[in-house]
Amino acid sequence: MSDTATPFGSIFTNPFGEHYFPAINGETFSKIGSENYFQRHFGGMVDRKDSLNLIPGTDGGLLVNWIAKKKTGEGSRFLFIEYPELLERLYDEELLPRQLPDHVVVATPDEWMKKAEELSLKDYFYIGNVRPWRSMAVIDGFHEGYVKLWNDFDERLGQFQIAVGQELGSRIFMLKCLENLAENRTPVHILDQVFKGRTAVLLGGGPSLDESFAWVRKNRDRLVVMAVARIAVQLARERIVPDMFFAIDPHEIIFHQSKQILDFHERSLLVNMYHLNPRLMGLWRGRSLFMGTLFPWFSEHNPLPRHYPGITVSHQALGSAVEMGFSRIILAGLDLCFSREGFTHARGSVEMATGPYVHRSELWVETNGGWRAETSSDFFNAIPALQSLAEYAKSKECEVINPAAAAAKIEGVAFRSWDELECSQVDLGAWEVIEQTLPVETSRDRMNHYQLVEGELMRLREEVRVVRKLTAEAIDCNDRLFGRRGKPPDFKFKKRMDEIETILDTEHNEVSRLVKKWSVADLLKLSRPDKSREWSDEEIETTGRRYYEVYRDSATNLLKTIDDNRARIQTRMEEEKPSPNIKRILEQYEKDGQEGRVAIFLARRGEALVDFPEKIRKRLESCQEAFVALMQQTEHDYKNHCKNRLASPRAIRSKVMAMFQNNEMERLQHFMEGIGQGDMEEKGQFILLIRGLLAEKKADYDEALKWYRQISFEPLLLEGWQRQLTIYLRQKELVSACAVAKRLAENSLIHFPFYAELLRLTGDTAKALGVYRDYTSVVRDDFVTMIKMGNLLLAERDWEGVRKCCRKILDKDEGHMGARLLLEKVEQGVPGSA
Repeated sequence: MSDTATPFGSIFTNPFGEHYFPAINGETFSKIGSENYFQRHFGGMVDRKDSLNLIPGTDGGLLVNWIAKKKTGEGSRFLFIEYPELLERLYDEELLPRQLPDHVVVATPDEWMKKAEELSLKDYFYIGNVRPWRSMAVIDGFHEGYVKLWNDFDERLGQFQIAVGQELGSRIFMLKCLENLAENRTPVHILDQVFKGRTAVLLGGGPSLDESFAWVRKNRDRLVVMAVARIAVQLARERIVPDMFFAIDPHEIIFHQSKQILDFHERSLLVNMYHLNPRLMGLWRGRSLFMGTLFPWFSEHNPLPRHYPGITVSHQALGSAVEMGFSRIILAGLDLCFSREGFTHARGSVEMATGPYVHRSELWVETNGGWRAETSSDFFNAIPALQSLAEYAKSKECEVINPAAAAAKIEGVAFRSWDELECSQVDLGAWEVIEQTLPVETSRDRMNHYQLVEGELMRLREEVRVVRKLTAEAIDCNDRLFGRRGKPPDFKFKKRMDEIETILDTEHNEVSRLVKKWSVADLLKLSRPDKSREWSDEEIETTGRRYYEVYRDSATNLLKTIDDNRARIQTRMEEEKPSPNIKRILEQYEKDGQEGRVAIFLARRGEALVDFPEKIRKRLESCQEAFVALMQQTEHDYKNHCKNRLASPRAIRSKVMAMFQNNEMERLQHFMEGIGQGDMEEKGQFILLIRGLLAEKKADYDEALKWYRQISFEPLLLEGWQRQLTIYLRQKELVSACAVAKRLAENSLIHFPFYAELLRLTGDTAKALGVYRDYTSVVRDDFVTMIKMGNLLLAERDWEGVRKCCRKILDKDEGHMGARLLLEKVEQGVPGSA
């Protein structure tokens, strides 16, 4: 058998004694120990508690072994996905133990989803703690199989997440829903059919957004302009004031993405999902309508439910817009694919400033313009939902149009250019329609809402208190069932425990389920990976007790949450009083990070800072200053997240080389232009590499060498030298090629064989043999290189050297034909041999 038939190539050993696969990880671990590398790239993820970490690729087993030895976050599990051929080799070579700690699981691409579901994937999604990782094999993309492995995994996981979101929602949705109870006063249903027969434009954040602005300005008075909140910066720049902003994200990130909408409060309506980030919601000074439920449990006060497919704000905005009666809804900046330069978002966004999308998605869609465009799994999985919404719109006699040639072509969404679209005059502007439709908001209306909410919270609080009392009793029954505190076991308490479960599941069914959902993370810790093993009596007792303790503690935590949100409602009531307790109000604002709400408080009262005593005035001023500082803040978590996600030098190099190898030169040219527009560090070095590749493809080798020789950025040095080597070999300049090959060999063992071959071709046989010997003393299963060394020894008539070389091969593979033939030549060629 030869080395080329071995799955994933030869195994190398680095100076730290670690075994790695160059075919998988290139030279990533050749000089730097994997533990240092993993700590730098993944260290922060390992400590996270109550997480299910899903990791396509094992980095030749190194990443699994690192995780298995690490102290990981309590309640966290790690599921690795790896090709079965490599797993078998890792087990055979004893590079991966067959028995791993309970919290570490390895699965093949065919079985990982089943394993993940056994590890409670759905529940981890519910608590928002599913963590997909890219292994170094995926990031670097040296082996095409790992690019495919990630893309298949990412697409499948995304589809599962959408299904879970529609079925269960999320714990964070419930929390934010409660925090928004005071602000969610009027449902979006109030706008049903008020725009019958009119045209709307829905502005999203995709790369084609800029194309729409001229048309929107020209037709502004005839349109209803709707926009996702994250593009407020671009709209301010273009001086376009939308009639409605849509926002749904519960996370803090959206505040930093979308805080500029706060400047539009006078003539824009905020249409928010019930679980929108409460800081953004609480600081909104204008009118708002909410989508979804009022309370995160069954209540007669909840609006009639409406469920639209798709998890993005654009999907929900389109679904809501259809109900408003439009005859046409024009989509702008809703591309669901990348621009030709590789951008995912519009000009002016943090994502575009960071640079083009650099990971190799290998997912493609046809565009309205007829060309193929790359897309991400998130965008790709959003396409069927948009198609369903277009079909729903058609059933309501509403046409959905996307004029962007660069947008994904979607069945049911018509493609017409901006020049083809015309709008008729209307009698009443969109904002006037909105003002006439919405009821006038008074202090009495707000107080009525606050009192309704407080009453519902108190109703639920009483039921939760009963559940807590029952679970506390169940803990005592569990102890008595197994015998505690010196008392013998008594089976009658099993009967009472069953009665308690029946009461919880019937009389308090909805509230008991709510209580359980509140502490899914703790309940997950009670599940075991080895579900087939029988439980001991001690395990049954301990688990039963812990189950009811979690149940009880969850009820206690929910009671606290209800009380916290009731306190916020009472603060809103305080705002309406003629002589409010300002100290209490400001304490709540500071607790919620809503210091800027002072502006709402003052505006509703028709008061100014000068109307307050000095001590109170200073506190109010301090809150206003904190808000100003918040609005001026530019560096934030999302910006850093984008930098880390989009600007990995290793990922960029991998994508660039893939385009070059696939002969996608026009795409590579566009990608270079995209890099030039971003603000990533060392972008000039990547442009040097790409210019060299473009010149090399045109056979302008002098031009290519000019660019390659200027590369000095460490992650690109080897690629630059490799390209120079290729050109010198193509031009048969062996001396120059040998000099570059020496540089490569000095940086990685993987280049030793080729360097040795060039030394042989340039006549330096002794040095070539020395390089071969250094290499084969470390890499002992590269039989191809060993045969080459054997042939060189044969040419030098070093018979004993050839014998030793062949015996090393035959000791590992006694049927190796190349070694046997070489040995026969020796025996035939040695003078005096039989």
